[in-house]
Amino acid sequence: MNNKKCIIIHGCPSNAEKAMNSETRTYDKHWIPWIKKELNSKNIETEAPLLPSP
Repeated sequence: MNNKKCIIIHGCPSNAEKAMNSETRTYDKHWIPWIKKELNSKNIETEAPLLPSP
């Protein structure tokens, strides 16, 4: 049984409106989806929550 977990703490949008618009947000683009996929492939449960404020 693997109990490894990872939470990715990252920068966040300057305002909530940008955060909700998938066209303008950047927090879930670039390296975050890649590293989540890599960690999940190694059976490490990974989350990258949207942070509430910068």
